[in-house]
Amino acid sequence: MIQGITIGITVLFLFQILYYTSKNKLKDRHAFTWILIAITGIITGIGIPLLNRFALWIGVSYMPSLIFLIVIVVMLSMLVHQTIQLSKQQDMIKTLAQEHAYLENEVMLLKQKSENGPDTFTHTGRQEKP
Repeated sequence: MIQGITIGITVLFLFQILYYTSKNKLKDRHAFTWILIAITGIITGIGIPLLNRFALWIGVSYMPSLIFLIVIVVMLSMLVHQTIQLSKQQDMIKTLAQEHAYLENEVMLLKQKSENGPDTFTHTGRQEKP
């Protein structure tokens, strides 16, 4: 009974991931990770009796606590990975903002130079005194 419920829920989860991927709400790179997690859930649902024996073999008397421990470790690892990605993106955004400001300044200087004539500004954008 519990195997059927576990497998059913993970199959629904797998279909949800495939649906979001097909609607371009979830990128393929991230969908792959979630599909692997769903397949692992299906395999876990099928192997519940083996997990009970494995838990007893390593000294865990209540198998669901072992599953929760594994899930918590996996989710924490995913959170760390997402935090690393967020940090990289923040650095990229900062660099892009700085480049944008520099280019915007260059465009402004070029506009001023074209309005006032070609020889009135130096390379730094300051007006030379004649």
